[in-house]
Amino acid sequence: MTMRLLFGVLLLSGLALGQPNPNAVVPDGIPPCAGVVQWAPSRYLVTHDFKSGEAGSRFGLISTNQRLSYQSLQVDWSKVGGEANDLESLAPIEGKAGHFLACESGYVKGQFGHLYWLSAQPDTVAVEARYAMPAGLTQEIEGLATLHLEGNRWMVLLGGRGGRSEEPGRLYWGILDRDKNEIEWPKEGLQGAEIHLPRRLGPFARTLSDMFLDEKHRLFVSSCSTPGRLGPNRSLIFLAGTVRDNLKTPFHRATENQDVWWVDGCKIEGICPCDRPGYGPAYVTDDDELGGLWRSVPASPSISY
Repeated sequence: MTMRLLFGVLLLSGLALGQPNPNAVVPDGIPPCAGVVQWAPSRYLVTHDFKSGEAGSRFGLISTNQRLSYQSLQVDWSKVGGEANDLESLAPIEGKAGHFLACESGYVKGQFGHLYWLSAQPDTVAVEARYAMPAGLTQEIEGLATLHLEGNRWMVLLGGRGGRSEEPGRLYWGILDRDKNEIEWPKEGLQGAEIHLPRRLGPFARTLSDMFLDEKHRLFVSSCSTPGRLGPNRSLIFLAGTVRDNLKTPFHRATENQDVWWVDGCKIEGICPCDRPGYGPAYVTDDDELGGLWRSVPASPSISY
């Protein structure tokens, strides 16, 4: 058998065995994402942290049905007068299907620092209202969650990121009254409560990069560490505690059996529940020049402390 014929046989055998085809078309990558919520089965709404004046949609849709796909979404900002700056987090509005909150990272030169009430349609997002974040917060905001109280009132929880030397994150809270179209920030909520890492993540760690409340009102938090725009990155997702509708002390820290998922190679910036049986939290990444990912961890944690 000649060498050319032998090479042809080996190539065909490799293709038959499902080996990678270098000429195959692969789907487009996902842009870096700053936040994520589950929108519908196999559909996730994500946000992108474009700064003021930067072109690009602030929201996108990730579909995980059969194959992973991404599309940017049209956004109607007409009711609030302009696009957001540096959107870092998303949360479902508990009890209001198809409605979400989005949050900017904070004030910039006395501007921005807003929460946005969103209503989502299959291919578009409408911004229905805008609310000011409290002034004087000591940390930039990276996480967001809501807890329904009664009627048209919700507790809104903001997750402060902490520092680059594993300074504890901070959980702040206020009360959104949709009938009055305002948010009140009690003194206890402005002081907040500390969020601690379950184990050391490294000198470049951000204690809180996102968070979500599940149906049992357990608070899950993601943390990430990156020394530069090309990594190497590492992250973890952990059960931080539980939240209840007590406006003075809503957060109760988990002190034992604290589930932790380690995720090396990724800078996780958004987490939410995953609807696939046998899966734990889903996450999206902002890996800077390396782009973004959607993935989900196993239902069983890496370890429990």
